[in-house]
Amino acid sequence: MSFYDPICFDPSGGFHNQILDDGTLYDPDIKHVVGTCRFTVNFALCARLLGFGDKGREHFLEMAKHGINFLTEHHWDPTSAGFNWVLKRQVSGDVVNFVVDDGEKWGYAVAFGLLACANAKLAGVEGMDEALERALSCVETFKDGSTGLFLDSFNSTMTVKSNYRGQNSNMHMCEALIAAFEATGERKHLNAAAAIAKKLTVELSAGCGWVNEHYDEDWVPDPEKNKDADPSSEEYIFRPPGFQPGHSMEWAKLLVLLDSHSSGQYGWMLETAKGLFRETVKCGWHDKGGLVYLVEKSGDET
Repeated sequence: MSFYDPICFDPSGGFHNQILDDGTLYDPDIKHVVGTCRFTVNFALCARLLGFGDKGREHFLEMAKHGINFLTEHHWDPTSAGFNWVLKRQVSGDVVNFVVDDGEKWGYAVAFGLLACANAKLAGVEGMDEALERALSCVETFKDGSTGLFLDSFNSTMTVKSNYRGQNSNMHMCEALIAAFEATGERKHLNAAAAIAKKLTVELSAGCGWVNEHYDEDWVPDPEKNKDADPSSEEYIFRPPGFQPGHSMEWAKLLVLLDSHSSGQYGWMLETAKGLFRETVKCGWHDKGGLVYLVEKSGDET
């Protein structure tokens, strides 16, 4: 936070997302919904820790409120009832407007929107109930039938759904539903999070040792998706073939959290977390330290 605060703060609305390693803002006008939500969550967490350094709880609470206001007033699309993916700031004299640059509706955005609202409520931001309920309603829209899982994306008007299914947005939906449980005390959100976790880390990854990243619309795994795509393309970078160690680590964390909230009554949660952690370290740890981004697995060889 000593790096990002206050350079991420945009007094005209929201936060600056495009920041270089030296703190330079290289595109101050683009507002990505995930950036808005991540900063909001971070400031809310700092407020819950009652501040540190020379800044106290009230500062972080105001920053979290600043992020929530931008999320609900600008990213939220009241027509389609979803979160716009990317906004762009337009300045004319003293007038500042934020227009939709990419209006596609992603389950990933809904997950982070819910996570931001839940954490803001937990931090003590006032008047969060309506925003939280609205985000939860959007979550319902992304449900994929009776699978317990969620769709990846819709078009901008929420009328056409993608035939791609993926674990990544579902993983973050699991994380957000855990936060919703923490914020509301409603166990149905915890149950929904546990259902996602079991489906993806146990049922659909049985015998794999990893979490499958990609699926078709019938939830059949597609581990070789984008195998022939240009490695520098966005399609390859964000939906690469193979397995991603970082995601297995995230799942291990979420499973431990679920186990804690469930008082350890489900033995599969902790055991699955341990298995994912062991396999990730075994196959994903680089000899110079750190986890690699991507591994390709064939049989017992990685």
